[in-house]
Amino acid sequence: MSQSHDPMMVPDHLIHPISLIRCKCGWIAVSACERGRPGPSFPPFQLPLPPRQRLDWLVVAGHRFWNRHQRGMVALLLINCHTRHWNIAWPSQKCSKDAARWSQTAARSPGSSAMVRIGGTFRVIAPEACPPEHVPPQAGLHFVLRPFLPCPLSAFVRDNTGLKGADVHRLLADDWAEAVDAAMPRLRLD
Repeated sequence: MSQSHDPMMVPDHLIHPISLIRCKCGWIAVSACERGRPGPSFPPFQLPLPPRQRLDWLVVAGHRFWNRHQRGMVALLLINCHTRHWNIAWPSQKCSKDAARWSQTAARSPGSSAMVRIGGTFRVIAPEACPPEHVPPQAGLHFVLRPFLPCPLSAFVRDNTGLKGADVHRLLADDWAEAVDAAMPRLRLD
């Protein structure tokens, strides 16, 4: 649920989180200071919603991981503050029966840009666990999967107003619909 502090990791290998400011049209992403050490700054921008295909992939991966290991796990939702594209990273973590503890230092590869920030998380937790208790303290869009429940996926937003539950579908860009629409000129319906 929280980050570990590994003294062997160089501070500039830390993946900094974003801060979110709620506005009428969604959220504005701004640079965050972490423990008094500011990360490289970027101009504020309207946070785009993560693509639904990535979250769907994480849900399938999360179910498979739980089925195989009966353990929680975490994936980071990373946003490139220059290109505004989302990606997924697997941080170093300790996976236990109820949840996982992760390190925000280990997901960055040597070639990662300083403009890549943590924009949210995807977590798999035990079905009987309480989702809000497993949302990390960092700002962002957070998704929690509790396998085998009728509605297994919960969503939360942590911004300047605090932590709030959210409708999963309102936090995602429907890129599935865009993919089907783009293919329609090549599809003949009989």
